[in-house]
Amino acid sequence: MGHSANIKNKDEVPIVMANILQDRSLATATHNIYAYRVATGSGKFDEAYRDDGDHGAGFKLLKHLKDNNIENTIVVVTRWFGNKMMGPKRFECILNSAVDAVNLLDSE
Repeated sequence: MGHSANIKNKDEVPIVMANILQDRSLATATHNIYAYRVATGSGKFDEAYRDDGDHGAGFKLLKHLKDNNIENTIVVVTRWFGNKMMGPKRFECILNSAVDAVNLLDSE
């Protein structure tokens, strides 16, 4: 499940995460992966990611933000482990959820 929000600075990241995690089903999920990218001026950015135990997933979210020149945005993907190992296919699912979330944000 993907979520995204516009942010003005990195200090808004914990606020957005707290709002998302108010939903108990999201808060108790196996992984809440995120990445954000905020323009700071002069072509520079504050950017970071968190894998939340899903090694490499947050990096892929940040790479998507960078590759598509998406800024002033946080994208969060929540994932539940379904007792079946997905291997690398999980990255495709995570990225698709992120893309959908960002596209919905852009359409608002």
